[in-house]
This record gives sequence, structure tokens and C-alpha cells, in this order.
Amino acid sequence: MSYEDELCSLSDFTSQGFLVFAYDAAGNDESAGKSVRGLPQGVEDLDQALRFVEGEQSYKDLPVFLFGQSWGGYAVGAVLNLHPEVKAAVMVSGFNRSIDMMRQPGRKIAGPAVSLIMPCVSLYEHVKFGKFAGFTALDGLKKSKAGIFITQSRDDQVVPVRYSYDLFHEEFQSNPRFRFREYQDRGHAYVYYSQESVRYRKQFDQEYKEHMRRLGQKPSNESYNAYSAKHFDKSKGFELDLPLMNQMADLYRQYKS
Repeated sequence: MSYEDELCSLSDFTSQGFLVFAYDAAGNDESAGKSVRGLPQGVEDLDQALRFVEGEQSYKDLPVFLFGQSWGGYAVGAVLNLHPEVKAAVMVSGFNRSIDMMRQPGRKIAGPAVSLIMPCVSLYEHVKFGKFAGFTALDGLKKSKAGIFITQSRDDQVVPVRYSYDLFHEEFQSNPRFRFREYQDRGHAYVYYSQESVRYRKQFDQEYKEHMRRLGQKPSNESYNAYSAKHFDKSKGFELDLPLMNQMADLYRQYKS
């Protein structure tokens, strides 16, 4: 999720009267650190952010709600292992554990042999991140008493639903504190945008690819950003799915006490 995507989603909550605390993950944007050390870093960052917010006197009597997408969704679920005070949480395209997300690309490169190196990767994570490497979203959701909203699109090519939505749905579908919303064609990053916005973004991406083809050049992040700066219509591309956002906000309100 881009920084602008994140601000767009969070701004809807501020417009509904919620106080929002957002931060850059370690190694990203204005945060300290030279790089992202690994996926469990997201859980550690969120733990520290919660400790900071809850230590502020002006916020101490307010209920705590969480919202995260993708890596942030994993962090939201996993951090519940440490923070039973969280009243409600929204996971958008969030996965269960970090090792699954390394197994997926590894299988494409090394095939079935990737299973042989996964124990070494897991050990390395535990050495680097300690207890944070062992936390899974599934365990956090089980331990928590928070209201939970989980949503994802089945055509997600970044976080396979078998590592996320399907896993959570199978475990908690009959639990009254869980709400699920599944989509079919919103990909990984567009879940909480309107259907019109999803169509516009897909059309825009095709137009960009055709533009590069005419120039005889390969697509790149730099050329995409430059093309977007000139041609991307933010009013269309960042139009939120307001009914979905309202469902999330309603969950927060339901569990505020």
C-alpha cells in the first residue's frame, strides 16, 4: 500500500470522528533505519507504537482500534498476542505469519526444494526478532476478545488467500465477534476502493503499459511514477468504497466500550 493509499483510507476514519495515529514502518519513508529487516519488524513496530500511544495521558481513557493492510494486516493480527486491551481491529489482505510470505516467492524460484531451507529461515528470524518472529495472526485472533473485521479479494496475487482469508474464515466463521467480507476482483491493493476506482486503476495501468510499448521501453517504477504524476486522476483513483469503510467504522463503534 502506498503512502497516499494509506492516508486516503485513514482520512475516512478521521472524517467520522476517530483520532488516528499513523507512523512509518522502520526503514520506510521518514522512519529511522536503513532498511526493513524482515516482516516481524512490522509487529515490533506496532507494539512500540501502541506502547507510545497508551503512554500519552491525553489518550489513556480512549478505546484502542487497529487498522492494517497487507504487511500491516499481519502486524495487526499478530500484535494481539501482546495487547489484550485492543477493542477492535480491521485486517485488509493481511497474512497469518511471515514465513508463509517467504515460502511463496521461494517456491517460484526453487520449487519444492524451498521446504528444505524454511527451517533455517525461521531460525534466522527468531535470532533477529526474538519473540516477535513467533507471533502469528491466527494465535493473536484466538487470544483476543476484540471485534474483528477481515476482508480480502480472492484474486490477490501478493498474499494468497490460503495464507490469509481462507485460514481465518475457516477458524472463525461461526464466531460472533468476527465479520468477513470477500471480493473477487479487487486484487491486493484496491480492496477498500470503490468498484469504479478499481476499474479506473486497471484501465490506467493498461494505458501506461501501452504508452511504454509505443516508446519501446520496459515498464519501471520510475517511469510509472512519472507517468502517474502527469495523467493519474486522484479523484477517480482514490475513491473509497464508503459502504465498506462505514462497516469498519461501525465495528469500532460497537466495540468502543
